[in-house]
Amino acid sequence: MEIAVGLEQKSLTLYDRLFFCEDLIRSHQASGSFFAARLKDGGLVLPQIIEFAKSSKRNFSFEFEGSLIHLIKVVNPRTGESALFATNLPRSRFKNKEINDLYALRWEAETANRDMTATLKVEQWHSHFLNESYKKFLRLSG
Repeated sequence: MEIAVGLEQKSLTLYDRLFFCEDLIRSHQASGSFFAARLKDGGLVLPQIIEFAKSSKRNFSFEFEGSLIHLIKVVNPRTGESALFATNLPRSRFKNKEINDLYALRWEAETANRDMTATLKVEQWHSHFLNESYKKFLRLSG
């Protein structure tokens, strides 16, 4: 979670289900940045989250080492499946559905990353400077 410590203040990072943990919260506390994370079933690390997941509540907030953490449950109206999220965004800044929609935007980044690594073989580029890789990308994509 060292990368989260260097994040810009008040920036927002979206996390997939595998990344949420106590250290992630602490890293965002240290940087003054925000997170929104989808929570993984079976990987719920705090007792408040475990209780919330079992409950019928749609919202719950608790304090973790001086930070207010908001838990959100969004139920898919077609399937009835629940998605659980945790965030340290101020509650006045979002509605439950907005957190779900924001998380869905992650897939654009995932797709772009897949395209860069699998299709364009970016992981095979070796450069001491970012600009060299970017110039190579422009030549290949142009």
